[in-house]
Formats: sequence, structure tokens, C-alpha cells
Amino acid sequence: MARSDLILALAAASLESDTEDARRAIETIAAEELRKGHSHVAERLEELLLAAPAPRPTTGSRVESRRASQASVRKTLSTKRLADIRLGDESRAVLEEIISEHHHTRELRAVGLEPRHRLLLIGAPGTGKTTLTSALANELALPLRTVQYEAVIGSYLGETSGRLRDMFDWASEEPCVLFLDEFDTLAKERGDEHDAGEVKRVVSTLLLQLDALPSHVVLVAATNHDELLDRAAWRRFQAIVRLPLPGADERASYARELAKRIGLSAAIDVEELARSMDGESYAAVEESVVSLRRREVITAASQ
Repeated sequence: MARSDLILALAAASLESDTEDARRAIETIAAEELRKGHSHVAERLEELLLAAPAPRPTTGSRVESRRASQASVRKTLSTKRLADIRLGDESRAVLEEIISEHHHTRELRAVGLEPRHRLLLIGAPGTGKTTLTSALANELALPLRTVQYEAVIGSYLGETSGRLRDMFDWASEEPCVLFLDEFDTLAKERGDEHDAGEVKRVVSTLLLQLDALPSHVVLVAATNHDELLDRAAWRRFQAIVRLPLPGADERASYARELAKRIGLSAAIDVEELARSMDGESYAAVEESVVSLRRREVITAASQ
């Protein structure tokens, strides 16, 4: 093996030229050193890559990078409203405050302040994290951009970090709500010594990008497993909203309102059904009530 100090010196010098070829070569060396068991050298190379400025792409690669970034985000318009979503008083107050701050951005900036724009949603599946994010985008009159992880996560060393940087750069070009569902996929704890340094690189890149986000990008991250999040990730969020599973009375009330809205026969006791669904989410209650309505419509049409 070449002397580690020479490898590191070469890497540092090459990265100063800010070329994509140098970055690729160093990523390859880091991968080879890792396979040989030289984890210390590999980790130092990764640190150098992370600290180095992003390479200045050629015109062709810039176009390719932009296309890849666009493919990593699904852009939609929302029609959901915050008033239609069941929330606890504390959670609703936090969201209404954030919406108000963005509606008064000019006044805040006049005194040197920015509206809060990094929000973490925590809750079990079906508690409304995605629906709430959609409603927030609608209330702010912003497009909703949902990150598609399959287009971000790469198989090569350093590839995911590069795609993350490109995605955040592209998403920041205009005001939007940027939604990172299953946030623990990217921001999991960096304490595992067997992650070969790649998880550390991705999390470090992610945290840097979160810090650099302009306030016109409202980032909403959602997770079912907050216990997996890196400790440093928590500090990046300016507001945290927990969405608990509904109780029996809340499920019954929601089922009653939904049944009335979709025209389900009052003879069907949806409240009792909802009360019996212990530990289930609003989404599960909704599916059960809607299924009853489907059955009712088909039965009527068959007679």
C-alpha cells in the first residue's frame, strides 16, 4: 500500500483543482482502501471529499445533473386544507404560527428575522403526515415537491451525497414545500461503526444542506421512527409536531363526519365500528368507512 500521508496529500491537492475526474478517482481510492481494511485512510479521504467545494460541471454534465435532480423530486399541487385535518390544539397552533410567519415574511425581514421553515413530523403510518404536508403547501400557496429516494440513493461511494447536493440546489431555485418522507432513511444515527463511513458522509451532507436552505423553501421531514434519527438532525428543525394515533372517541367522531360527507346510510353504525378499531389510524378508519359506502352503492345498483 502507498503511504497514507502521500495518498491524503495527493487527494487534498487534487481537490483544490475542483475537477470531477479528481473526485471520482479519490472516491475509487477510498473504496479500495476500505475493502483492504484501511478504514482510517478511507474515512479521511471521505472527509476531504465532503469538505471540498462541489465540482464545477461542464455544460453537458450540468444539464445531466439538473435532469437527475428533477427526476428525484415529484412536483404536485395540493387542494387539502388545514381546517379539514384533525390535529391536537398544540400541533394546530404550531402550524398556524408557521403559516402566519410566511404570510408576514416582509415584516419579519424588516427587523432582521426569517420565518421558520424546517419542520419535523413524527407519527405512526396513517396519522396524516403526508396529508398535513399537502395542506401546508396549499395554505402557503406553494407547489409540493416530494423527494423520490430511489432517484437519490446511489450504489457508489459518494454518489448519494452528490445527488443530495444537486437535489437541494435545484429545489432551492424557487419557493416550494420540500417533503422528505421516511426521513430516517437519510438521517439515521451515525454511531454504527460498520456503516463503512458512507452513512456518515450522507448524513453530514444532508445536515449541511438543511443548514443552507433558504427560508423560501419550507422543508417538511416525516418519520415513523424518530428513535433512529441522528442526534444532530434534531437540532436542524425549528418546529416538531407529533401526530399520535386517535383515541376511541376521536375515531368515532371522524367516522361519523366522514360517513355523512360521502353519503353513507345513517342506518350503518360507523361509530361503533370505529370504536372497535383499537390502535388504528384515521387512514384505517377512513378505508373501512369508504369500503362500506362502496358496498352500499354496489348493492343498490344490483337490486
